[in-house]
Formats: sequence, C-alpha cells, structure tokens
Amino acid sequence: MFDNHLVGQPLVKKLFIRLIQAQRVPHALLLHGPEGTGKVACALALARALHCEREEAGACESCSQCGRTMELNHPDFSVLMPLQLRMKQDAVRLIQLDVLKDPYGYARPEENLIIPIDSVRELQKRFAYSSFEGSWRTAVILHADRMRAESANAILKTLEEPPARSVLILTAPAPGSLLPTIVSRCQGIKLAPISVDDVVKALAARKTMDDDKALFIARTCGGNLRLALDMSNSDPGEAQDRSFRFLEALAWGEEPRTYAALEQLASDRSAALLVIGGAEIWLRDVLVFGHGADGLVSQRTRMEDVEKLSSALNLDGIARTLRKIEDIREMNHRNVNMQMALVSLWREMKRSVN
Repeated sequence: MFDNHLVGQPLVKKLFIRLIQAQRVPHALLLHGPEGTGKVACALALARALHCEREEAGACESCSQCGRTMELNHPDFSVLMPLQLRMKQDAVRLIQLDVLKDPYGYARPEENLIIPIDSVRELQKRFAYSSFEGSWRTAVILHADRMRAESANAILKTLEEPPARSVLILTAPAPGSLLPTIVSRCQGIKLAPISVDDVVKALAARKTMDDDKALFIARTCGGNLRLALDMSNSDPGEAQDRSFRFLEALAWGEEPRTYAALEQLASDRSAALLVIGGAEIWLRDVLVFGHGADGLVSQRTRMEDVEKLSSALNLDGIARTLRKIEDIREMNHRNVNMQMALVSLWREMKRSVN
C-alpha cells in the first residue's frame, strides 16, 4: 500500500490510486521537487504497484510479483541510475537493491557519476518488445538529470514511440534540469516538502530519539526527510552553531578572512549546502520573529541569538537572502561555481545589515 511506502505526499498517493484504478497511467511521468521529498520512493512505489497482483493502492508486499520487483528479479521492471562506468553487474544490483530497501536514505550517487549509455540502450531493447509476462513493462530512471546528451536522446526515442502498457518514470530536481523535448513528453508531478507532522512520524518509525529532538529536526529540515535523517545521526545543535557563525561572518566579518573562509567552505560542496541550509533556518526564524510570530520560531532555546540577528538585519534583506539561498540550491543541480555563489550570498547578506 502506498501509505506503507511513502512519507507524506497525500495528493500524490491519491493521484497514483486514481490513475491505476482508472487504468489511465501515462506512458511517461516526471517526478520533480526539492531534495528529500520522496521522488525516488514515489517512482519506485508506482512502478511496483503496477506489477502487484492486486494492482490497486500500492505494492501489497505479499504476492509473488511484489517479491520479484523488490529483489529485482522481475523481467519487466528496470531501475536505472548514475553509476561508475564498466561496473560489474553484481555490484550494480547491490546498489539498486539498497535504493529499493531505503529510498529515503540510500547513499546518493557521487556528483560526477552519470547514467551509463549502455544501461539506456539495454532499456531501449527491452521496450522495443511487449512485456515478458503480458502485463506492464516499467522502468524507473533515477536522477534523470545525470543523463548526457547521447543517453537523453536515446530515451527521447522511446518516449516518442512508447509501446503499449509501458511506463517510464523519471526523477529530477526540476523540469529545467532535463531537455525540454523530454519534459514535454512526460506528465509532470511536483512533490511538495514533507510536513512537520509527517517528518516526526517518519523519524519515530526509523530512529530512537526523544520527542523534542524529533520535533526540532522536523521543524528545521525544511520538509527534507533525507536531511532530517542525517540530522538525527548527529547533534543538530553543532550544525546550527556553525551556521550561526557563518551568518555572523557574512554580516560582520573582516573581508579578507571571510573571503578565505568562503573559499575553503566552497571546496566541500556538501558541507557548503549543509551550512547554508542551516543559515536558511536561522533566517526564517528571524523573519517569523520579526513579524511577531514568536511561537513559530523553531530554535526556541536560542531566542537570544534570534533576537541578535533580528535587531541587526532588515526584513526585506532577509527575504532577499533567503531567495538567494534557494537560488543556490537550485543552481547546484547545474554545477554552479560554489565559491562564486557563496560570495554572491555574502554580498546580499551585507546589504541586509541595518
């Protein structure tokens, strides 16, 4: 059942059920949205539901078809994702199984990896014929924005002439990260950030932690369950301390030292994104505090620091800085120069100081 496989996303669940029951599943779908919202989980859940013997409201996990798709032993179910070139098939299968078993917390492919053209060509061969078992043929292409032009054009040919009862499900951060010709041939489904309540429930089901910590993480992860799971493995207070010092440096730091610190931070893209993600949490707290909504401040134990930032920054500038952070996050999927992005954020932050 979709409720057993997906965190939040009630509208997406309802749409999937409606499409399956009406037998109107499009031949191609593009699931897109912010990181950690469950694009991979949704894509896999829909594909596996189509193979389930019940074929109603998600994979039942009790029929033989569900067992085969879960173990990647179904001839009409394929998963493509970025991989190292010329990787042995046994190693590929282990990576794919890890994604199936933990679609919210699997190890993300390294930034330099792409979807191999050989995998795409093999998929083309499979989709050139009817399904082996006379039902659906499905393929899930994870991180489809990692296809190079040759692979993207090959997928386009399959999208232009889809065989009957076949479904291609792509995931990507945003439609703009794919060729417009691919996007135009897919039905787009945008996933929203996961609600605070749903993140709390997901953390309670996966982790052992006190309620206060779970609620703090849920309020500060921005609807990103992957980030919430990462935060649950460490002391979130330490990460927020680093992000607070980052904001202090942007606002009041000496220029040579701040520039050098930004240069060093930019060398680790993942760390930089985590720091600016934490900075975003601080700035949102300052914004809601500035509008008199103290009860919505997520870092209630750090009200003194929230008040410090609030007294020093103007609200319009904070709003612009938050938009700049969102721009950086979006541009990251297009390999933005992180040092230039951080310097741009620094300049915006300086303009926010009263």
